Amino acid sequence: MAYNDFQNLNFTFIGNHTNIQGDLSFQGNVVINGSIKGSLQMGPSSQLIIESSAHIEGDIFAHDIEVSGEVNGRIESSGTVIVKSSAIISGSLNAVQFKIAPGAILNIQGNTQEAKL
Repeated sequence: MAYNDFQNLNFTFIGNHTNIQGDLSFQGNVVINGSIKGSLQMGPSSQLIIESSAHIEGDIFAHDIEVSGEVNGRIESSGTVIVKSSAIISGSLNAVQFKIAPGAILNIQGNTQEAKL
């Protein structure tokens, strides 16, 4: 892939052993392997993937979210939240749809909402 091709890609990767504090805003898809303390605001159709080594303490606002790691806070999704078996979530979960795999550890208040067309 040429350098110019990378300039046109719209994604963010936060690597393992990376620690970030503060409120963050992203456009495009995001993969998190590190730790974030603060809120995450995603673009209207962006996908957020929280890997098994990730830890997030704060509120998350995104379209589609896949959680394999740990989240302490509020999750607001305008799409689907997929909770993998390795996930640990404490807080609240509000989404159009969510899928929870056996083995996930949840201490949440969960709600579904109507999809906005």
